[in-house]
Amino acid sequence: MYKKRLQEKHTVKDYWLMWSMERMDTNALHDRVTQIIHQFFSKKYQFSFNFGSIQKDSKQFNSSTSKWNKAIIIETKREEKEMVYNLMGRIFSSKSNIKVLVGMNLQLVPMLDKDLPSHTKMKISH
Repeated sequence: MYKKRLQEKHTVKDYWLMWSMERMDTNALHDRVTQIIHQFFSKKYQFSFNFGSIQKDSKQFNSSTSKWNKAIIIETKREEKEMVYNLMGRIFSSKSNIKVLVGMNLQLVPMLDKDLPSHTKMKISH
């Protein structure tokens, strides 16, 4: 058995939203992003926003604080991941003028994964 927010067997979690806070309403965020995507395409895409833990950079945290940050992780079906992450990139890029939720300035960031050459720290410009 598998148990995920999407209730799909094959999903991916390759990106997360920077500056996400625990008090953020992920359902309201999902509804608004779905509405924005519907402006671009009539097709419905399956994705979810789940809170998870992202490891902090080892050089930036001290021993008195946790080395984990809570963040919203984007989960989508594997076969739709290219399109969903492309759309999320349009919505949450630093150059986007789309207002998703009032007072919530979010930015899409790839997960750092040693196994993916495109996701190494050297290739990501901040």
